[in-house]
Amino acid sequence: MKKTLDFQIEDSITCLNFINPELAILFTTSGQILLYNTTTHTRINVMTDTDFRKSTCGNLDSSQPATIYVHDEVFVIANDFGDVARVVNIHKKYIYDFQRSDYQLQHCKYPIVLFNREQKHYIGTTTAWNSMHIIDLQEIENLFDANMGTHAMQQLPLNVNNDEYDYFWGQLSISSDNQYILSRGWDWGSIDSLKVIDVEMYPNAPKEAETRIGTMLEHLNRPACFIDQKNVAFLYREKEEGWIDVQSPTNQDEIHIYSHSGQFIEKITLDREVYSLESEMIYIDQQFVFYSSHHIQYYSKFGAHLSCTVINSIKIYSSILHAIVSSKDQSVTIYPIEYVNPNEITFE
Repeated sequence: MKKTLDFQIEDSITCLNFINPELAILFTTSGQILLYNTTTHTRINVMTDTDFRKSTCGNLDSSQPATIYVHDEVFVIANDFGDVARVVNIHKKYIYDFQRSDYQLQHCKYPIVLFNREQKHYIGTTTAWNSMHIIDLQEIENLFDANMGTHAMQQLPLNVNNDEYDYFWGQLSISSDNQYILSRGWDWGSIDSLKVIDVEMYPNAPKEAETRIGTMLEHLNRPACFIDQKNVAFLYREKEEGWIDVQSPTNQDEIHIYSHSGQFIEKITLDREVYSLESEMIYIDQQFVFYSSHHIQYYSKFGAHLSCTVINSIKIYSSILHAIVSSKDQSVTIYPIEYVNPNEITFE
């Protein structure tokens, strides 16, 4: 079931993702952003190609962890704990940077999400606390046509939420129907504060569009994800919430499930510890999959547990391909986790 790809490039890969089964996006250790055809081994360096229009405000660091997000012809590269997100449209050939405030960096991954609404492409992102921007990508394209330069972001019609508490938007994800955005953010303190916004309501009534889910928790940067169009799951670590005796024999990792409207639905008790600061969580075919740089753990809703150890790995995730990638320099091995029995996965 696994597939190994060799990339004919001069340096190593920092991170990658796929636009389609043949076209990969590579961010290399020399700082190149390459569109790479895995069949013909042809490539385009988008940062040096003169056909791409550029409006950049900062630099990505290829020596630091980074993630590539893909949606149709648009992709975003961001250092996980950096201040710049680079947006590239490969068909309309523009490059645009967003930049967030530096006080957010150590607490959460770069908050940015791509989605469609009524045949239009949108970006949801944040540049400062208490604010979420939902931007039609056509507006960014128009900025290039108007030759407005690197400060064009200030000209965009931004949706700003002045909350009664200082809220810092965290890593973002979109529900499968593109209706709700989940933020793994935090309140000043710092304590975790998961928030869901209704995309359709937000431009005209930002406060009414927001719902906090779960409870105010210690700042753990916990994994969370949508499990369907309406419901959110997050990892609850009882012994670190700060409210109970840490020696209690009942201390166990749990998955708490809430509706987007904030109603508690159910609790799933896990049979062992899964949490780490690097952990991510996705939900595939009745399984919660936790993965980090070195480990993958699978939990069914009935508590069954499977795990694999990963050596020298990077992660990729897209609407086309859910995968864990084991990487060595110019070669990657892809494991499509929605089809593979975890007991059969071996990592080299």
